[in-house]
Amino acid sequence: MRVLYYLETSEGRLTGGSLELLGSSGLFDKKSCFVVFDPELEKKPEYEIARLISDKAKDFDLILTPGSNHGKAVASLISGMLSLPGLNNVTKLSIEDDGLEITRPIYAAKILEKMKVETKRAAISIRIGSFDRMDALSKESSVADIEKYFQRIPLSKNNNNELVKVVDTVMTVTESVNIEEAPVIVAGGRGMASAENFNMLYDLADALGGVVGASLPVVDSGWIDKNHQIGQSGRTVRPSLYIAVGISGAPQHQVGMAESGYIVAINMNPKAPIFDIANLGLVGDFRKLLPRFTEEVIKRK
Repeated sequence: MRVLYYLETSEGRLTGGSLELLGSSGLFDKKSCFVVFDPELEKKPEYEIARLISDKAKDFDLILTPGSNHGKAVASLISGMLSLPGLNNVTKLSIEDDGLEITRPIYAAKILEKMKVETKRAAISIRIGSFDRMDALSKESSVADIEKYFQRIPLSKNNNNELVKVVDTVMTVTESVNIEEAPVIVAGGRGMASAENFNMLYDLADALGGVVGASLPVVDSGWIDKNHQIGQSGRTVRPSLYIAVGISGAPQHQVGMAESGYIVAINMNPKAPIFDIANLGLVGDFRKLLPRFTEEVIKRK
């Protein structure tokens, strides 16, 4: 079986999702694994990326992409261009004698769907958080670093056949936060009561070397920018430590953070669903707990 990985980059560097994607290479014979890695593709829209990959992918069985919004779009477009089954958000993948067997969450991750694909050819995006990152590579890895482990497939640089072009890029001026790459996330929900109370989350996140996240109701209330949103309609994260403060833990939120390494929940409601998945739960007033928590972290540095 020949496998082609599309490695997404951001500002010329591999994304965390791409490193996790390469972590899935343990499922295959590495000699049969090939990669598309070209930071220049950042300048192209998904349609053109998919078209360029499709031109090279006809001799491959599986085309795998990261489970970011961008990666899912590319996988779906390749699926259509090559008339292949297209599957997004896959968490498990196995090769059977008569096809593929995949698992993916559906209905806001309330249900895990197991699916049999009666062919060994497909375009698939791997859900972020499903595999450990490949230790031998990092976000700073170069083409030469990657070629130590995988064969790279160069793409055509001919722009004459482009059907879609990026004519302008407008950057939205917002607070810069790379929440998907953060090792520690301190997230707040509607239970924080006000935008001003989020300052306590920022203090704790700074002390821990992390970033601040949020649930959907908080973003909808305008307390924090959407870049911080975690959950079904936001980002999927897998930090080493996730601290949920004032978050009830609805399934739509859990789907974005349930794979975190260690989950701490702080909530006034002892029956909040977030406690069902937390490693450590604290029932109490965050106004009293967070300052002491932050003080203790600073003291132990």
